[in-house]
Amino acid sequence: MYIFIGTLLIIIDQTIKYLVHNNIVLGQLYPLIEDFLYITYVRNTGIAFGLFKNNNIFMIILISFIILVLLYLYKKEESKVFTLSIPVTLLISGAIGNLIDRIYYGFIIDYINFPFWPAFNLADSLVVIGSILLAFHLLFLVEK
Repeated sequence: MYIFIGTLLIIIDQTIKYLVHNNIVLGQLYPLIEDFLYITYVRNTGIAFGLFKNNNIFMIILISFIILVLLYLYKKEESKVFTLSIPVTLLISGAIGNLIDRIYYGFIIDYINFPFWPAFNLADSLVVIGSILLAFHLLFLVEK
């Protein structure tokens, strides 16, 4: 079930990025909600907030390693625990979505743009939501 959901999320992420890459002019703002939310084609060679720019090979290796560690820990732990399965699925799906961009394009395609925040994409959102849910699981649901 979680493999299907993760695969579907990756397909949705990559489809949106493909459409943005092939149909939107780099840097052009397309308002969805005027002065609040735009679709903008941005190329990001770094990670969150543009950190570690132009280190693509290092980031491919690091993210691949993180995905493998997550898969290992997930398999090792109680993978049938609902509160663990969802965050790990979101984290891995988001990481794979952005890893595909790094390998295929050499950069990540970002497109969701709030004027007060750096542009991001669906894969980024999956990683953030998965991280928050995983932190909640580890802080409040794991017996100590």
